[in-house]
Amino acid sequence: MNPLDAQCNRDRNDAICVSQLKSAQEIDRGILSEKPDVKIFLPFRFYVYRPEELFQPNTYNRFLVQQPNLSHPFHLHGYGFSVVGIGRSPDMTVKKINLKHALDLDRRGLLNRQYNLPPTKDTIAVPNNGYVVLRFRADNPGFWLFHCHFLFHIVIGMNLILQVGTNADLPPVPPGFPTCGDHTPPIPIN
Repeated sequence: MNPLDAQCNRDRNDAICVSQLKSAQEIDRGILSEKPDVKIFLPFRFYVYRPEELFQPNTYNRFLVQQPNLSHPFHLHGYGFSVVGIGRSPDMTVKKINLKHALDLDRRGLLNRQYNLPPTKDTIAVPNNGYVVLRFRADNPGFWLFHCHFLFHIVIGMNLILQVGTNADLPPVPPGFPTCGDHTPPIPIN
């Protein structure tokens, strides 16, 4: 699913793109309007280290090395979302897509979108140097994690918490629900 070149904004017979899939369920038409209620751009970037920067004699540093052509499997807890668009920059001169470039592409209408029964997912592979446009109706109150599924990316902060609603919107805590510390068995001291 999704070719390595992430070119999903054209017809292909050599790969299947998420954008070619259709939802089997009815779609909430309210989330498919051309102008959504809220737009959030989430740029996640890494610095690519050269080998001579990593291996200095008599030093110990921890580094994260970005691998070329690495897609990022992002997962949203608490929701399914409609994948309205996915791809890479149509500007072939751009080597690294960034927030400014993504905003410019969006303003010019160049981020590919399809509104005809977009597939519903809870995890999507964001192409390296690419983008995903997703939509969902924020109607499930809570604090929901949105994160890359690579553990080392979570550890370095490639995640965020979406707060939907206020504390007053949350359902009451069930009686006897564990709180911090009370779920561990007592350890006898001899």
